[in-house]
This record gives sequence, C-alpha cells and structure tokens, in this order.
Amino acid sequence: MSNLRELHLNLLNWAEEQGSKRDLDSYIVETYHPMGGDEEVQIYLPNQA
Repeated sequence: MSNLRELHLNLLNWAEEQGSKRDLDSYIVETYHPMGGDEEVQIYLPNQA
C-alpha cells in the first residue's frame, strides 16, 4: 500500500510503452489479497478497443 502511487505510475508508463491507450471512460479496478505478512495487488487497467 505504501508504494501504490508508484505502482500506478509504472503501470501506466509500461502500458503506454506497449502502445496501449487507456479507456478514460472506464474505471481502474484494484483488488487486494493478503499473503501472510505481505499483500498481493491486482490492477485492471481498461484499454481502448
């Protein structure tokens, strides 16, 4: 959770480098899954078709 902003920025930059364009009319969805002392985060980043 402490690096969530950095995670989002890296994800958005990576997607742009891959040629993806974000669908600005859709929501980004995040899910959090406790993994012992850590937490796994899954992020759905909607792209334009």
